[in-house]
Amino acid sequence: MLFFSIQIVRAGEALYDRRASLKLDAEALQILTLYYRQFVHAGANLAGSDRARLQQINKQDASLETLFSKSWWRAPRRGHWWWTTRQSWPA
Repeated sequence: MLFFSIQIVRAGEALYDRRASLKLDAEALQILTLYYRQFVHAGANLAGSDRARLQQINKQDASLETLFSKSWWRAPRRGHWWWTTRQSWPA
């Protein structure tokens, strides 16, 4: 999750809102748009309670990803994957 302060969010919004008057080339405009969308996707425009809910969801997502990753790499050692070629896959 991106860490952002109120000042960064406001500055990013101000730049994004003024993007037409900034006379940016295509690449700079694309980068500005990309960063703005990433901030919005990370919850920069959310209010307090919604932001707290997003933080809870992100924590749960991170713990589930870690659990899956550990289980994924342990599975072959526990004998859960016993085929080695496509022909030996179970039907």
